[in-house]
Amino acid sequence: MRRVGLVMLFGALGAAAATGSCGDDTVVLVPPADATVAEAAAAPEAAAPDASEAGDASALDASAEAGDASPPDADAGEPPVRFAVIGDYGSGSGRELAVANMVLAWKPDFIVTTGDNNYGTAVDSYDPNVGQFYHEYIAPYAGAYGAGAAKNAFFPCIGNHDWDIGGGVPYFDFFELPGNERYFELVKGPAHFVFLDSDAREPDGNTSTSVQGQWAEAAIGAASEPFTFVVLHHPAYTSGSRTPVMDWPFKTWGADAVLTGHVHNYERLVSTDGLVYFVNGQGGRDTHAFGAVHPASKLRYNTLDGAQLVTVTRAKATFRYYAVDGSLIDEYAVDPTGASVPP
Repeated sequence: MRRVGLVMLFGALGAAAATGSCGDDTVVLVPPADATVAEAAAAPEAAAPDASEAGDASALDASAEAGDASPPDADAGEPPVRFAVIGDYGSGSGRELAVANMVLAWKPDFIVTTGDNNYGTAVDSYDPNVGQFYHEYIAPYAGAYGAGAAKNAFFPCIGNHDWDIGGGVPYFDFFELPGNERYFELVKGPAHFVFLDSDAREPDGNTSTSVQGQWAEAAIGAASEPFTFVVLHHPAYTSGSRTPVMDWPFKTWGADAVLTGHVHNYERLVSTDGLVYFVNGQGGRDTHAFGAVHPASKLRYNTLDGAQLVTVTRAKATFRYYAVDGSLIDEYAVDPTGASVPP
């Protein structure tokens, strides 16, 4: 099985302090003296930062293959589930490669995406832009980059760029997903996932009262696992310049966290009803600046590309976001009620 090679990491931290956070305290990363937080994005051509610039090395408890260093909860009754989350990644570039190398080194049980899996335009561009990097998690896989998985462990959310390529047909041809493949459910141990299509081209609508919305309410409400996570592309909450989409009553329906992308940075926000929303869209395409800070925002980061590593037991779900240099940028945990707890 072919493993993609290492490349130079892209971007430089400069004088920015990549400060991690837990709990609900707002944290704004300290940019260089002549820049704003919104401007603290890495230049693709820059060399990798020295280890001395990577932040507190003691935070790197999940780098490479270490995974979740904390022991499973005593009442878990089953091994923890570990999955990676990437978003807005399918560029076929060295930046995507750097994120993929980090994610594959974690050896997660499966991979979830928050959409925009392919930025190509050709109908046959999914293999070079997705399969090249993640083929060992994809099944069935018949591409040119090596063996695929024995059982599918790659679960993408459809994004607007996926719809742009051939009306979505190449996306549906490349991936084999549950249900109608646009919105579907997935159960992995103590975690129940509800994937949605936030794009306006969704045939069953993207409002809370649409056919898709009614299905989502029923699916979330019927989930019997300790945790229910909603995955969709366009964010309902963001400090980016994009228009919010699908601000549905997920908390009322029973969701414990919402994973989104579309905006090419990382942000953690908590809505007024206590539901945590993650924007995870810096998976290897490019970087977006921050605009006006959303009142719900708790942490914002756009210095280096990265991905989340999530560990779920029956008692706690812990979300960790890592930059490609291995720095732990954010750590946040919830219990089965969706309430914030110590990681």
